[in-house]
Amino acid sequence: MVEYPYSTAMGSLNMIMGTHHDTIAQKPELVRVVLNLQKQGSEYAAAHPAEMVDMAVTKLGMKREAVALSVQNVELNWQMTPAMMAAGKTYAQHMLELKQIRTLPDFGTFFDPKISDQLAV
Repeated sequence: MVEYPYSTAMGSLNMIMGTHHDTIAQKPELVRVVLNLQKQGSEYAAAHPAEMVDMAVTKLGMKREAVALSVQNVELNWQMTPAMMAAGKTYAQHMLELKQIRTLPDFGTFFDPKISDQLAV
């Protein structure tokens, strides 16, 4: 059986940007600026897919035909939603099984959606 890759519990998640919880506590404005840049970039790229293709070709050296076909499968998500956090837990479990990490994080403190939630309004 062939399964659509995004139908798994990990969904389309394949990368997470993060920071240390001390940085959030000590430099929340810096975290807000960086996350807001991610938000703006994601929203711009989603609204301008042809430019996203151009950038992938120029910056990453990818083949235009391949990027043009795959761009429809790219989910540009900057917001830390409950669904994203659930996918992140699955992603971490997968990394643990592949021995890419030694232990799972304490998810009670690992995800802090406060700044994401503030930018979402």
